[in-house]
Amino acid sequence: PMGLGSKVRLEVQQPLENKGNLDELITQIEASVVSGINSFK
Repeated sequence: PMGLGSKVRLEVQQPLENKGNLDELITQIEASVVSGINSFK
């Protein structure tokens, strides 16, 4: 769905600004993507 990309981008933007730790950032992105996908099921 088209809304998924913008929803995930919105959720990911905040941690991207706040955290320099790449591993934490990747974990955060994965969690955002998973929760974003789950909300569309």
